[in-house]
Amino acid sequence: MAEEANFGNQRVEDLHSLPKHSIKVDVLFKAVGDAPRMKKSRWAIKRNDTVINLTIFLRRYLGLGQSQDNLFIYVASSFAPPLDTEIGTLFDSFSADGTLILQYCKTQAWG
Repeated sequence: MAEEANFGNQRVEDLHSLPKHSIKVDVLFKAVGDAPRMKKSRWAIKRNDTVINLTIFLRRYLGLGQSQDNLFIYVASSFAPPLDTEIGTLFDSFSADGTLILQYCKTQAWG
């Protein structure tokens, strides 16, 4: 059975249940510093979803309030992408071995 999570108005499904011709990309989340760890860190996410959608999803998944804690998302352990950037664009530019690795933390770590 595929695992799913609410992601805006869309669904995020477990990577292993997707056909190879899918419009979704493989994203691996890594916690940095004191950020809570995710029980499931690898997700298949639609290419046209944005970084703000990821932020909202991560806040819900990690149980963070909307304004209680900061949440920073980084690409390649170096920069925070603009919130309106599509995941597909990041994947095309920064994926390695078919996976986009994103770091998240509660305090500013890089840049």
